[in-house]
Order: sequence, then C-alpha cells, then structure tokens
Amino acid sequence: MDVRPIGGTYAVLRWKSEKASEIESYTLTVESKDNNLGALGQRQITNINVLENPSDEKDQRFVSYNLTDLSPYTAYTARVQAVNKKVGLSPPSDPIEFKTAEIRKCIYLCFLITLM
Repeated sequence: MDVRPIGGTYAVLRWKSEKASEIESYTLTVESKDNNLGALGQRQITNINVLENPSDEKDQRFVSYNLTDLSPYTAYTARVQAVNKKVGLSPPSDPIEFKTAEIRKCIYLCFLITLM
C-alpha cells in the first residue's frame, strides 16, 4: 500500500488488488496517533468495492481510496483487509504511516485582505 497525494485534510491510499475473484470488497482501518478520530482513535471504512476504483498499471490492478475528513498536520497509520463472505476478513496488510500537510491559518488576515 502507498499514499499519494497527501493534503491537509485528505490522503489517497492505493493498494494492489489481488486477482482472486473471491475478493468482494476491502475494509480500511485508519488510526490517528493523536487520537483525534473519536474515543477509540480509529476509523473503519467498509465495503470498498473492488470494481468501483480499479486502475491498471503495468498489468497490475490497484484499488485507490480517497480518505477525507482528516486533521491537518496529523500522523496516521492505515491497514487494509480483503473481505470474502465465505471466509471473512483476511489478515491486515502491513501498516503504512503518513502525515497530513500543515494548513496555515490565515482566516482573519485573509478576511481583512478581502475587505480592502
């Protein structure tokens, strides 16, 4: 899995989709090192459809997911699992760590500039 691009409030995660036809969807688990994702400090996104976001690169199939509503300048860890109704969840992938970009706060200053 890799992450690119990364903004202040979003990140695009991408992973190789196994060619096994038994995979029905993916589950993505994102943890915040600053514990800003709620009481448990994690968010789980389920039912990421294999066919909704495929992209072929050099005969390899990838699935990408645009992860939004992240906090600026925050460290995260993400893992993905394949889902099959007969077998259940696969073991989680190796974790990938990333940090969102910093957003400079200029709300008040920018507001004053627009009034001039």
